[in-house]
Amino acid sequence: MPLYNLIDDQTIDFDNHSRGDKKPVVFGDGLHMHKRINAGRHKGVDVIFPVDKPGEYIFKGKNIKEKERNGIISEINRVFKKDKNKVANLTDTVVREIMRYSGNVPQVQSIENIRSGAKNLAEAMGLKPKIIDEIKSMTELKIENFISSHESEDGKQYFVKQDFKRRKIKMSDNIEKLFYANN
Repeated sequence: MPLYNLIDDQTIDFDNHSRGDKKPVVFGDGLHMHKRINAGRHKGVDVIFPVDKPGEYIFKGKNIKEKERNGIISEINRVFKKDKNKVANLTDTVVREIMRYSGNVPQVQSIENIRSGAKNLAEAMGLKPKIIDEIKSMTELKIENFISSHESEDGKQYFVKQDFKRRKIKMSDNIEKLFYANN
């Protein structure tokens, strides 16, 4: 099962809640994933859970029953336990790409490195690494955000947002959702 199944009708982002403090992001130091469900009966549910060490799942947003919570947790665990090597590769890639620019917003001259990061992230999710389209958000000559679109094997389009200013990675199958919630 490809990891991009985690973002069908959903948005995920990775961070460690220490954006802007210029401390390095390291594996085992609280990297977690926010999973927002964008459609269906659980629309509006936000789940936060650790990806680099054991910890609890935190649910926010819409109130849901314990049975439904357990179903969401089971879905996440199924994907994460199905192929631990893919998950380890994804978390390593996320940490590496967040760390690449920790403390510094990249200059426009770094665009090839940024594209390379987008390809690495897409590939780690099981998507085709080829960038179909890209959007850059800039202040002066610094790139604050870079959004790339990639395809799955079945041709569905997915989006990867690298937020250099906030030191986080965000992914979704809906580009508009990359700008909702905590951006």
